[in-house]
Amino acid sequence: MQRSIIVLLLSFLLIALALLAPIVPRFGATLIYPANAQFSDLTITHWPAFAYLRDQLQATGQLPLWRSSILSGMPFAADPLSGLFYPPHWLAFIPAVPLGLAFNLLLLLHLALAAGAMYFLMRRWNVGQAAALIAALAYAASPKIIAHMGLGHVTLVEAWAWVPLVIAYLVPQPLPHEARHLRLLLFQEKGSEVLLSGVALALCVLADARMAVYTVVLAVLYVLIVQAKRTRTSWLSLIGLLLVVAIVALALSAAAWLPALTLTDGSARSNLSVQEAGTLSLDPAYLLGTLIADRSGAAERMTYEGLGVLILAFVGLKLHWPLQRRLMVWFGVVLIVGVIAALGTNTPLYSLLYRLPGSTLFRVPARAWFMVSFAMAALAGFGVQGLIEWSGRPKARSILLAIAAISFAILFGVIGGLTSRSISLWTLAVFAPLTVLLIGLRVQKRLTPDRFVLSMALVLAIDLLSLAWALYRPIGLAEAFADGYESTAWLAEQPGTFRTYSPSYSIPQHVGQQHQLQLADGIAPLQLLRYVMFMQHATGLGEWGYSVTLPPFPGVKQDEDIRSALKDVRPDAVLLGLLNVKHIVAAFPIAQADLVERARFNSTFVYENRRVLPRAFLVSKIDVTDSPVGASEWLVTHDVSTMVVVEGLPFAFELPVEPGRVEISSWSADYIELTAAGPGWLVLSEIVAPDWEAAVDGDAVGVFATDLALRGVYVPWGEHVITFDYRPRRVYAGVLMSGLSVIAVGIALVVKRIIKRGHG
Repeated sequence: MQRSIIVLLLSFLLIALALLAPIVPRFGATLIYPANAQFSDLTITHWPAFAYLRDQLQATGQLPLWRSSILSGMPFAADPLSGLFYPPHWLAFIPAVPLGLAFNLLLLLHLALAAGAMYFLMRRWNVGQAAALIAALAYAASPKIIAHMGLGHVTLVEAWAWVPLVIAYLVPQPLPHEARHLRLLLFQEKGSEVLLSGVALALCVLADARMAVYTVVLAVLYVLIVQAKRTRTSWLSLIGLLLVVAIVALALSAAAWLPALTLTDGSARSNLSVQEAGTLSLDPAYLLGTLIADRSGAAERMTYEGLGVLILAFVGLKLHWPLQRRLMVWFGVVLIVGVIAALGTNTPLYSLLYRLPGSTLFRVPARAWFMVSFAMAALAGFGVQGLIEWSGRPKARSILLAIAAISFAILFGVIGGLTSRSISLWTLAVFAPLTVLLIGLRVQKRLTPDRFVLSMALVLAIDLLSLAWALYRPIGLAEAFADGYESTAWLAEQPGTFRTYSPSYSIPQHVGQQHQLQLADGIAPLQLLRYVMFMQHATGLGEWGYSVTLPPFPGVKQDEDIRSALKDVRPDAVLLGLLNVKHIVAAFPIAQADLVERARFNSTFVYENRRVLPRAFLVSKIDVTDSPVGASEWLVTHDVSTMVVVEGLPFAFELPVEPGRVEISSWSADYIELTAAGPGWLVLSEIVAPDWEAAVDGDAVGVFATDLALRGVYVPWGEHVITFDYRPRRVYAGVLMSGLSVIAVGIALVVKRIIKRGHG
């Protein structure tokens, strides 16, 4: 028994290693990058976030809750992409483990887990080992998830691994006879399963809440379609089951989603239009990609599942329809829902979905294709199982259909391959006929089940692995950190506290973090709305719609175009100076009187901003406004170096003294201490956000939104110590709720196991 388990685990690991074969020879010194793109979310988002956490841990000995490295500051613990509360990520937080090795290990282990989870689910559905392994291969090697891995979407890969387990623990299993008299759900065999389903869903949420949304859809549809009966008691039981799963998942993952509510409420993503929310809807033309693989690495338009997987899935649906109709209906509904949802704004139904609460927070409808990928992989396993058990005779209609399919695939693939030199068309000409041929030989009993499974596994592996290796490229760490290195290293040597701004992404976030720079620009899905409004003036761009990049790069179709997209836009040196931006780094020259060129590295220009202001200073003239819009309008008509606009004050005033001095005594991400000689209005060039608390000489004072996006407090006469302390209550509450839930679920599972043994 133990030997068979070890063999299975090695099989799952082998699948993962095969998918990552191009990086295996230099596993700790190589990163996965997109096949045909210059930038990766691995180094844009995940690497700098983990590196920032490591740096702050080393500097302060505490987990940072606020992030000061990008966008002039933003919540860190509340950002779902920080990955702070997903347990496997804690591997990357260990300083002794190189980050490159940590990320590759995370990908390897989660791909292996994805294979194992799908295998486990198929076995719960009473599918044999061989067919379950085929499904495991199809799921872990799904081109959709591999394409996202190539783009650096690490958390999507991690969440993908948990999806089958959520469903697996919802599959009913027969109760032991001696346990059937137990009435309480918690102590039933089924109760334990429900808890584990909730645990798996919680881990999915902690890894990536976007994938969890599709998982919830799968789970709800499964329970309602497969398990529902016509009696009222049955419906109440199923609703109770779903509620238990939801409560367990929400309680365990509260550390991630509860703080995120604070960030989303005040982010630029909270009010997306239909068009913005429907960005990257799947074009119907890409449905043809189910037959012809897109090898460009464009994950959002990837619909290919493998020709063998596609054919086996339809075989599975047909062969198991009479025996497991409800389950097959569920698969059919999942396929339909997945396709329609992925088409997004290309169908009239999306406008209805847009009206659902919280739906605007989830962009890119094309990712709903994950549900299709899940269903196709599982159905392929059912197809193999049905063919293994086949005992009938092939019908003439089926034979004719197979001949027609083979003829079409060969004819279309060969002609297309010769004329366009497309590898994907040659793939169609080879793998579709091979799959149909193997199925035909099995149906005619010319292939034994073992030989059929082995042959089919080989065909699927060649098809899926050859595509997987084309969807990403391995690059060395030196190459990954080469872009912008010289200018960033020069900036790191400059004295003083300052921020840097680039209108051309000339300081990549991971390179900036390597040198511990603080950037006014940045890339993040959840950006504070006040800061976006401020930067619409400071960048010189004016108003824009939702963008994950700041500044946005409108009209850019290729990565290379980012460098020159804003070459005709003049940034506002005064407003950037208010943010303590001392240096501007651009891939093009900027002719502006307030910007003085200080260095040049190849085609990268480094300018010093002569209008830069200190990180903290006092002013004596205070104007007031009642809204962020009013503050935004005020900024463009007043001198921000000598006066401020404050929201929430009853009246404007001017102090009859010159502003005094301000010194920063202590600075960290979550705590800042200053000394100031009042009176005056203290302007701290740090972004205002909920949960920042201030005190003057230990007495709590209010933090006011100053100049739209900054923090401000009034300093009375005399010498004072002012502190700013970040205390995100929702983070504390979420962590407490998750911690208590872990204890409660652990106790419930242990008690259940003890009771089960007692009845054994």
